[in-house]
Amino acid sequence: MLGVGSSELAAAPGPPMGATAGATGAATLRAALWCGLLALVVHVGALANGFAMDDLYNLVANPEIRVLSNIPGLFGHAWTATAQDGLDHAIGLSYWRPLAALTWTIEYALWGLQPLGFHAVNLLLHGLVTLLVALLAGRWTDARGAWLAGLLFAVHPVHTEVVCLVTYRSELLSASAVTIALGLQFSNRPARLRRQAALWGLYAVALLGKESGAVLPALLATQDWALRRRLRDQWPLYAGLTAVALGWLLVRSALVVETPLPYLAALPGPVKVWTALAIQSLHARLWLWPWPLVPFYDWTLCPPALTPLDPRALLGVAALAVPAWLAWRWRQRFPLIALGLSWWLLGLLPTSQLLPLPVGAAERFLYLPSIGACLALAGGAQALSQKPLWLAAGRAEKRVVLGVAAAIALLLAGLSARRTLDWRDDLTLMQRATLDFPESFNAWHRLGQLHAKAGRWPQAVASFERADQVLPGFEPNQRALELARRRER
Repeated sequence: MLGVGSSELAAAPGPPMGATAGATGAATLRAALWCGLLALVVHVGALANGFAMDDLYNLVANPEIRVLSNIPGLFGHAWTATAQDGLDHAIGLSYWRPLAALTWTIEYALWGLQPLGFHAVNLLLHGLVTLLVALLAGRWTDARGAWLAGLLFAVHPVHTEVVCLVTYRSELLSASAVTIALGLQFSNRPARLRRQAALWGLYAVALLGKESGAVLPALLATQDWALRRRLRDQWPLYAGLTAVALGWLLVRSALVVETPLPYLAALPGPVKVWTALAIQSLHARLWLWPWPLVPFYDWTLCPPALTPLDPRALLGVAALAVPAWLAWRWRQRFPLIALGLSWWLLGLLPTSQLLPLPVGAAERFLYLPSIGACLALAGGAQALSQKPLWLAAGRAEKRVVLGVAAAIALLLAGLSARRTLDWRDDLTLMQRATLDFPESFNAWHRLGQLHAKAGRWPQAVASFERADQVLPGFEPNQRALELARRRER
């Protein structure tokens, strides 16, 4: 990862070669618009989906979002403070994300609990983020770089979870604010008070969207570094960002409680470290090979890494060390690659288990880091296009390369469109999860709960029995299984 406090940063002169600061070209703008439209087309199936998983208690069973006059109160308590009691309620008390709840309240006033409207907003937000990613890549490279970064971000299957579950709008809102801020700060014009205030406001929006937005100052500093700007000349900007962060931390600490079930709580200290590294290898694999996918990566899918020699822990070290080394090595020659790789690492930081989290790994955790990966690939493509081997290649060879890239994009788009259909409702989602991941306890247990709720007791018994085979003797599942057996009789 880029070192933003080095003396080299303070001494570096103006922007590097390839950084096209200034007005966005018409070709780049067209590419960004087409990529944003493609993001909508690929995920249009989400418009037919209902509510699923966390939506059922965050929206459907949440009375607070049904009255517009409750909007000020949304900023005065944790996410699920007024929701029904239960485990989800208890976990939600450790989050303060009022911006998503604000949007739900406005939408409820417009169309009630009709899922179509909520999914349409999520879909449009994903299209917006895709457009912003393409624009940012285009400013660093050209229209071809905008196409590559925007296209990959638009169709990547790991993003379908964020698009399809209304609850995860928090990721979309935070990522939108972060990407707008990076684009605004890219300009060569001096960061005068008005633009500084805009960046402070965007940081507040990112934080109120989701905690992952906390990394924005580090991303801005990294981009300043890549553009060879003097950080000391930008001290008013970063002083203001620090004040925003401190204010957010102060309010948040007064409103939330520590998560009741930290994912790594029961593990010894060293094992926590090895397991956290194993989770990083899983996240890297999900981005590089995004199929099949599942809503939750529980202990049965991501078990503890008991030693530092666990292959998953070793891969986790590589998944962090290799991008960091490449970012440092290429910081001068390929600044966009360095920026993108640093973005990937910084984006993973809030979910790296340095602070207790109830979830170990999740596809939604990759939404913000994925922007950095797409930027890095755009930078890599730009660098390769300037190599003698590519310049000397004939038209036929170049067509083959472009054809392979197009085939990969079509494959990813098809997988995303297919995955979108899995989120139609809880039953469809869990049936698919048990099919793709029969070793997942959560998938079988949740499927049993859905069958039990609908009175399908034989199917509930079968599902709870499969869950017991995966995780024998787990008390909540045992109780649910006994109840289902009694009802079946």
